[in-house]
Amino acid sequence: MEIIISSNTSKPIYEQITSQIKAAIMSGELRTGSRSPPCALWQNPFTSVS
Repeated sequence: MEIIISSNTSKPIYEQITSQIKAAIMSGELRTGSRSPPCALWQNPFTSVS
């Protein structure tokens, strides 16, 4: 599952993430017992990781 976050929208990041997760659940892409991506992938792509 790939989460895409856009900086070109007024929609907050948390809403972008939750709407994509809900869509993945509804489509059957994300099922019970599925693992989420590593935490590093959830970090803000516009900040540096040290």
